[in-house]
Amino acid sequence: MGESILQPDHPEVQGEEFQKLLEMVRDMMGELHHTASTSVELNQLDITNEWAETIKKGLGSPVISNFQALKSIEESIINMMQEQFIEFIQTKSHLIDSAYIVSENSLHYAIVLKEDTINNEGEILEFKMDYDDTPISQRFPLVISFPSKEHLEDASLSKELTVG
Repeated sequence: MGESILQPDHPEVQGEEFQKLLEMVRDMMGELHHTASTSVELNQLDITNEWAETIKKGLGSPVISNFQALKSIEESIINMMQEQFIEFIQTKSHLIDSAYIVSENSLHYAIVLKEDTINNEGEILEFKMDYDDTPISQRFPLVISFPSKEHLEDASLSKELTVG
């Protein structure tokens, strides 16, 4: 059996990338801990919430429970990566006219540059190149396109991002 890509000594996950992966898992677990703690406190008051109801349903159907848990983890990963990418493009706001999430729960972005040049695209694509070197990029690909403003006029986009 092959060596696990998540081992810290694996050449694809070293240094800063491994640190980021650990921080992402920590943050996901922190969110889960917070949600679970809130549900425990509400349950003590005979109040239920959506998360507790999901757990209750999962006890009756472990297959559905496992699928929902996986879906929840995937959504958390996508949300965290969206936050990191948005923070990154905010540092490049001097290059960006507007930016959009193309579809919800994905890492697909349309970025309209103030001046569409190879150098400006390259500055944005630095993040993608670093991201593509991580193991998570295989499961959650990052797609960045650089359309002109005119091409987006009738496009169905999920959300415009605040940049700058």
